[in-house]
Amino acid sequence: MTEELRRLLEEKFVAATVEADGKTYRIEPEISVKFTDGAFETRASSFNVSCGGKKAVYKSFGRVLKAITRQDGGEIKIISAGDFKTYEEYLADERFKNIDMAGLLEKYLPIADEFSLTAPFNKYDGEHPYGIYKLGESEAAEAAKGIEEDAKKSALAAYQRLTEGQRRELPPFDMLYREIKEEYARFASARVKLMEEHGGHVFFGDEFGRGNVKYSKYEGLRQAYGAVDFEGACLFSLGRMKENTETRPNDWELGLEYYAPLKGALKRIETGFVWHCTASGQLAKTLYFELNAESIGWLKGLESDYDMRLLEDLAFYRAHRCVFSSCTHEGFHCDLSAEK
Repeated sequence: MTEELRRLLEEKFVAATVEADGKTYRIEPEISVKFTDGAFETRASSFNVSCGGKKAVYKSFGRVLKAITRQDGGEIKIISAGDFKTYEEYLADERFKNIDMAGLLEKYLPIADEFSLTAPFNKYDGEHPYGIYKLGESEAAEAAKGIEEDAKKSALAAYQRLTEGQRRELPPFDMLYREIKEEYARFASARVKLMEEHGGHVFFGDEFGRGNVKYSKYEGLRQAYGAVDFEGACLFSLGRMKENTETRPNDWELGLEYYAPLKGALKRIETGFVWHCTASGQLAKTLYFELNAESIGWLKGLESDYDMRLLEDLAFYRAHRCVFSSCTHEGFHCDLSAEK
């Protein structure tokens, strides 16, 4: 257990609560980062130890160990680690972080009825800031509806986090949101050239920090202004993508030999700027697949949910509710099966 505690504190930089010599200690590593020889070096420079209202700082793990076991050098028991209530919960989370595809399929195949993979809708280069390929009317309408709903949801969340007193000073949410949208429309209409030069962005959200918008004194509404700004940039890019002339099938990847086992399992394709694990200013498409023998066989050929090529961000669903979400490039995944 001593070696496990050392790894927690010195290698993973995770705080721990332990029992030793009949006492309970909370040990928190202080982290220092140095840039040496072209690389960052991270280490635990000291350890803050608290017990029964008393606190002490030790420069090495060895000194921590000596301090908490000074009576008889007895056994150390790790009670909890990080933000988890028990050490067992922490270990389970660590195992899930490192789970391979075999483990994921064992966990989710019994409860999932479909899965999805996501990819950029378009291809971009210096000459085509809004992509090469044409966006159809139905896909554009779907993406517009999605980003409009997401922006309003984000703004509402910001509004609801305001204090009750602040909300009393403001109009009802729908009226407030309409005013922010109108303010954005006036701001953007005077900056069409800026929008063209910056992919649809007019940096309306920055005006909040400068105090140049109507409700800038309410810091909690910063997110609402940012959401409307992001929505506007996305809608602008949709308009430009509809003007493209070159076309390609939305499922073109499934024509590649690597993805051939998935072609017969394809159920539908959705376009949008927001999907199960992230949001992007570049339009994405999410392909949903049936879990059949061929598609499961393809999944079994992957080492993990990060073993992705053109299509990525694996997710599993049950009755259209996401129960597992993976973000390939960011290297994290979430179990959502217990959420209602």
